[in-house]
Amino acid sequence: MGKGFKFFPYQAQWIKDQSRFKIAEKSRRTGFTYGQSFEDVEYSMEKPDRKVWFSSRDDSAAVEYIDYCAWFIKKLYATAADHIGAELIDPDKDITGHVVRFKNGSKITAMSSSPGRFRSKGGKVVMDEFAFHDSQDELYAAALPVILRNDPLRIISTYNGKGNLYYRLIQKVKNGELNWSLHKVDIFRAVNEGLYDSIMGRSTTEAEREAWLAELKNNCASEETWLQEFCCIPVDSASAFLPYDLLATCEMPKTELFKKLTELKGSELYVGVDIGRKADLTVIWIVEKIGTSFYTRKKIELKNMKFSLQKQILFPILSMPEVRRACIDATGLGMQLAEEAEEKFGTYMIEKVMFTQKSKEDMAYRTKRFLEDRKFLIPDDQKVREDFHNIQRLVTAAGNVRFAGERTKDGHSDRFWAASLALLAGDDSNIGPIEITTGFRRESIALLEGY
Repeated sequence: MGKGFKFFPYQAQWIKDQSRFKIAEKSRRTGFTYGQSFEDVEYSMEKPDRKVWFSSRDDSAAVEYIDYCAWFIKKLYATAADHIGAELIDPDKDITGHVVRFKNGSKITAMSSSPGRFRSKGGKVVMDEFAFHDSQDELYAAALPVILRNDPLRIISTYNGKGNLYYRLIQKVKNGELNWSLHKVDIFRAVNEGLYDSIMGRSTTEAEREAWLAELKNNCASEETWLQEFCCIPVDSASAFLPYDLLATCEMPKTELFKKLTELKGSELYVGVDIGRKADLTVIWIVEKIGTSFYTRKKIELKNMKFSLQKQILFPILSMPEVRRACIDATGLGMQLAEEAEEKFGTYMIEKVMFTQKSKEDMAYRTKRFLEDRKFLIPDDQKVREDFHNIQRLVTAAGNVRFAGERTKDGHSDRFWAASLALLAGDDSNIGPIEITTGFRRESIALLEGY
């Protein structure tokens, strides 16, 4: 197999498996896309007029897959392709895909994960990183008619919790409910079968391989990341304070949720501001209150920006007549900006919130309650999703409850706390005391008046 190409044993096993239905649970960066592209080029060349539809998580993954296909074609079938590159695949919807057209009439098309892009198609379907696709059930339902004429189906992914279709399909295969071929390649198998040797360009010792794996684990942001991304072990999102499936019920497309500030005239707006400077983000979260529900209308992220510039962005927002109240993080670095906002706009409008264990617990539970009641709509944004899911409820050795999020390259759950501050600003139910710093007792009383 492979006409002189070298594949890892697990790649070769996947390619040789001619089952109509194949599904893989895999570690990240183990070369499945590379092996799949070889399989699809060979499939396209075996018979004329074959079609392959590769669904990727994003456009960069589609480009990588097509690049692999182009490389194999160049090495194996130098003159077999008429066209390799971007192509308009649905003129009515202005949808562009990445296409390989073969002279024998076969075609490989790589595109994003929108279920609608499978409509009216026929042929082999490959769904890459399926657990991370939006609307997995709709995507799968749209893909089944594509393979109706006995065409193959390939599903490849790392885990993304248990609350999704990918996990359910794997369980059905393992329970014998689906007669599919299942391949499992965790990072340990990949390393044992040559992955680290390939990275180093030489044979490595067992001690070197173990040290590399230990370093890889240590560099993961959390145990959950290590288990899911590299060990093929799904983490039950229900154990998280804010599970993925809960967040999914409250997500809306950004195009439907977000609005320009000029479009919000006459609205009832509330603002939450989590302050950061270098390591953390400053996030301004604006919600519109409609009845008893809150709709996220704008999210502004400021990274490594001087406080004077942050002020120039924040204060015009606070000056809008639609803004009824704002809660601003007054802990540490945020104190100066919060005080300046209070001086300019008054204590009736500005709440300076000190982040303590108690105040963070109150805000976290308030946010969870609104999400559970589906009265807080958030954007379908991966960074927002991970920020919210990243919040952990921890119990200290002394028995105290502490809420915290892992620090990642995308922040320190700054989006979650900004959103929670916005809900605090707009919530008039007074769930639990929140510590608010003011200059005088009378101001504290006036601040809470009517809420």
